[in-house]
Amino acid sequence: MVVMPADAQRLYLQTPPYQSYVVAAKIATELPDALFWDDSDPHYYVRRATVDGRTILAGGRDHRTGYGDETQALAEFKPAGKQKLKCKSSSSATRT
Repeated sequence: MVVMPADAQRLYLQTPPYQSYVVAAKIATELPDALFWDDSDPHYYVRRATVDGRTILAGGRDHRTGYGDETQALAEFKPAGKQKLKCKSSSSATRT
């Protein structure tokens, strides 16, 4: 059994839960093996999901659980990602 130090437990208990949204998509050009994010509010991130670099995971629009409009966040999330990336196809956006 792993025992968490008291300071780490305190930080964990004081950190509020957040929801994030993610979509998998196929893109036209290869993405390097890295994690990319922006400093916007709400923020977005992209990373590749496969070795060939043509399937990506795009996520973001985090908000505190119980705050914000989930339906609106999902509705705004997918078009924003497609606009920033040249997506060939994508899955449904889901919350995590």
